[in-house]
Amino acid sequence: MKRGSVLLIATGIVLSLALLHASTPRHINIYQKRGFFEIYSEYSEPVNDSFNMTVTVKPEVDMNNIMVTLTDPDVKAIGNREILLGDMERGQTNSARFEMKRAKPTIAIDFTINGTRSDAGTKVSESRKFYIGEVEIKDADEFTKVGGNTIDMTESKRDVMVSGSSNALFIDGQAVYIDKDNVTELPAKNVRVELIADHIIDYHLAWSETDDNGFFAFNSTDDGTPLIGPLTAYVRVFSESDVCSVGMKELLLWKRYYYDSRTMMVLDYRHYFINITTEKRAAWRIHENIEDEYRLLKEKTGWSRPQIRVNYPSGFCTLPDNTAWPCWTTNDEIHVPDEQAWDRTTILHEYAHAVMYSAYGNTLPHFSCPSPHYINSESDGGCALLEGWAEFMQSSVDNDAEGTTGLGCDWGQQNIEDNDWHIGIDCEHNNTGDIVEGAVASIFWDIFDSNRSRDTNAPGTDDDRLSMGLDEIFTVLSNDEPDNVLDFWDRWFDTGDNTSTEYDNWGPIAEIFEMHGIDKCPDRDGDGYDNSTCGGHDCNDSDPGVSPAANETCGDGIDNNSDG
Repeated sequence: MKRGSVLLIATGIVLSLALLHASTPRHINIYQKRGFFEIYSEYSEPVNDSFNMTVTVKPEVDMNNIMVTLTDPDVKAIGNREILLGDMERGQTNSARFEMKRAKPTIAIDFTINGTRSDAGTKVSESRKFYIGEVEIKDADEFTKVGGNTIDMTESKRDVMVSGSSNALFIDGQAVYIDKDNVTELPAKNVRVELIADHIIDYHLAWSETDDNGFFAFNSTDDGTPLIGPLTAYVRVFSESDVCSVGMKELLLWKRYYYDSRTMMVLDYRHYFINITTEKRAAWRIHENIEDEYRLLKEKTGWSRPQIRVNYPSGFCTLPDNTAWPCWTTNDEIHVPDEQAWDRTTILHEYAHAVMYSAYGNTLPHFSCPSPHYINSESDGGCALLEGWAEFMQSSVDNDAEGTTGLGCDWGQQNIEDNDWHIGIDCEHNNTGDIVEGAVASIFWDIFDSNRSRDTNAPGTDDDRLSMGLDEIFTVLSNDEPDNVLDFWDRWFDTGDNTSTEYDNWGPIAEIFEMHGIDKCPDRDGDGYDNSTCGGHDCNDSDPGVSPAANETCGDGIDNNSDG
């Protein structure tokens, strides 16, 4: 059973009705957050239909001339119906106290808050409805209808009686979590949420999912039956979706992270605002990063992979010095230590390994990677392809060259657009780029990037002659399962393999390969001039007699000096 306060919500407004365990006089606290104001109010229990209510206003932006007005026609003000709070800064609080009598029975009091934004000069007007009701404490163990329009809701030794008839409900809300800086609110995007009835034994009511802004909604149970109120319920927000589940394994059980809202009494329409503040809230950030990569692949290629589990925090993988390190394992799980949980590029990298594994039919290129390995490590073709693909995806998701960086032979930080990683970690240039993961990553990036990509080397322009996008690269990988980037080259141009088409662009592709330490455009006839199809000036690289150095022979039908 959930313990805490019962929340009433109406018209998109969050209200918090504290549980009462005392005799009269009793006070009920109400909290609302929506739009430009936070509202906190307190009212004394009506005695002989006379009572008072204090409304405390906290603006979300700097405001001028804030006025609180008692607009409810069913109550009679004893004194002013309007109270001017004046100018208020963002986060400042000020209160307006109203005395009133009920002209007739009512369960809610309507107020309007007006003001002018200091920054824009625009007027803001927001209406609020504060529910009130008769509250008693009883010892009862059942949920029964009392009389014609009163619901007796009992949980253990508490009972909240709220005036109002049963009716269909609509519930919505927003889930956010606090960023690593402990200040910024971020939406809990595209995660599973559950509506749970708060009773002696809590029970499931319905599933939903948040959108890109963390918003969710419920209006029926999973089988389509309308939700009927009054209802006491809370919302559970999981770090999980069909894309991935972030949690941890205890013994043999998988335990997902979740965060519960306060319990709320729902009368008709209700809005939940859920601020995830748990110390493991990075689980929702991990989910968001993986969701972004999943979406990019789905959008650009039409391909998707099954849900993956992310163990967080995990020390399953370690470096030789026993330092915990993030990794993907061939049982198709990602392990993330606490230290890397907020690092977007780390999560994108590890998920890319899972993508390749699934795209290759639950296998991988033949590889042998050193431990540890770096972006300019010299290993073998399989390792360079495996790691190069993951490093490429770090940048492609955000279309940003700075997503993949590492030390170069100038001992400075270089990015995937402009680097000398193909030389190798020893900087002796005694290897080819096909065995260096950073070189393979850079080849993929240069095939992919365009003048819309973010990079520090001539921003707004594409530094090579190609901008093919992600689809062609992934199609060759997933359909042909190359073992290394040289195999990738062959598969790119081969029409007899599993790829539906060959993607041509021999010259621009050869230039890209050569830029990263793989010469696919050699001087085949040894005349000192490269083939014109890949940027050279020899129009016939199989005949050493044809080159820019040759003399033109008139009338022989041959372009001897390659001048066209």
